[in-house]
Amino acid sequence: MAGDDGPRIKACTVCAVSSGADGYSNRQFRKSDPVCNTCALERADAPPGPPLPKAAKAAKTKLCTGACALALAETSFTKRQWKQGTPRCMRCSAAAPSAAQSGTGKPTLAAAAAAATAVALGDNVSEEPWPFEVDPLDQCETPLLAYQHLAPVLHQLAKALGKAVRDLRIYDPYYCTGASADHLNACGFLSVHHAREDFYKKVATR
Repeated sequence: MAGDDGPRIKACTVCAVSSGADGYSNRQFRKSDPVCNTCALERADAPPGPPLPKAAKAAKTKLCTGACALALAETSFTKRQWKQGTPRCMRCSAAAPSAAQSGTGKPTLAAAAAAATAVALGDNVSEEPWPFEVDPLDQCETPLLAYQHLAPVLHQLAKALGKAVRDLRIYDPYYCTGASADHLNACGFLSVHHAREDFYKKVATR
């Protein structure tokens, strides 16, 4: 029967072995979830575990006021555009139509739609044609910030697979402007397959 000062035998919350007061430090024995002296010593002698990878520092972004309307890093703007309160990224600036149009000094609706389509399809300044049919919904390019958020998860995946981060093989089939490979490389992932090729055709012919 327990006395007024509580039970004289307690079970260790680590090894589950019941011991009297001599098996614990005075402080541990007074706790409701005590750790016995043996387990406490083992904990003290155990080497520290590997440090968790630090999350990539999130890059500062601004919302492009052009057709893409994406949150982009500073590298997507000229220095002058980045300082503006309503910046337009370099891709949207290159794709924007001139203002010659319906006598109003503003782009026509058709011209504005064409510019938005060019951005959505990821056409570069040289307007190189796509060698296959492109679905605009497949051409929404992921910004660098998203890859920086994903990087800690990919670090853990590489660790679980026993691979170096640089050797983790990543496949991104949606090319757009090809920036995804650059973003992943910037995060330390160097084994990236990201080519201007028809992903659906490759899957169908395998």
